[in-house]
Formats: sequence, C-alpha cells, structure tokens
Amino acid sequence: MTDFGEYVLRVRKQQHEGNLKLAHRLERLATAYRREEWDDKDSDLLCAVTKELCLGVFADVSLLDVMFD
Repeated sequence: MTDFGEYVLRVRKQQHEGNLKLAHRLERLATAYRREEWDDKDSDLLCAVTKELCLGVFADVSLLDVMFD
C-alpha cells in the first residue's frame, strides 16, 4: 500500500474513533439533562462538545493552538 493509502486509512480510523467519542459525550449529556442531574462537570463537557463541533471534530489541536496564539 502506498504512503497516501496508509494515510487515508489512518485518517478514516481517527474519524470513526472521533465520532464514537462524540456520540458517547452527547449521550451522557442527554441522560444528565433528562434525569435533571446536571452539574458543573456536565456544563464543562457541554462546552467541550460545543467547541469540538464548532472547530471540527477532527481538527488538529496543535494547528489550532498555532493559529490562535
């Protein structure tokens, strides 16, 4: 397999893992909201999920740090 092919497979795997992580976070938030068990940790998680969605789930954090410094 070519280097590019390996890169594409690696990116797809990272995207899949990112989607699963985001789905788990959203499920946790929905459960806390429905049960009226919202706390500060959930508020922090909501901020993190919102940031992740706004910046792009698969954004490279180190690149973003360079861009916003």
